[in-house]
Amino acid sequence: MRLPDPESSRAVLIGVSRYDSDGFPDVPAVKNNVSALADILMNPSLCGLPRANCISVPDPSSPALLYKTLLDAATSALDTLIFYFSGHGATGGNYNEL
Repeated sequence: MRLPDPESSRAVLIGVSRYDSDGFPDVPAVKNNVSALADILMNPSLCGLPRANCISVPDPSSPALLYKTLLDAATSALDTLIFYFSGHGATGGNYNEL
């Protein structure tokens, strides 16, 4: 089995720890989750992703920022793409989308 090429792989790690809605309490531990996972993915003894290939987005300012960040990583990844989201999730809309 061939392991992913770190130079050709990308990771996008998104963590939402603060919420403006009363329906969603803040989740302070999310910041630690994203940071710890980034450290693991960039550790040369483990995954070895270059820092530029491991993008962390703590408390994003808008859904558009998330979409652009993920799209950029997906189009530049020639091997593995890792997407990680930590925070609250809710379904809704016409298709019960997340």
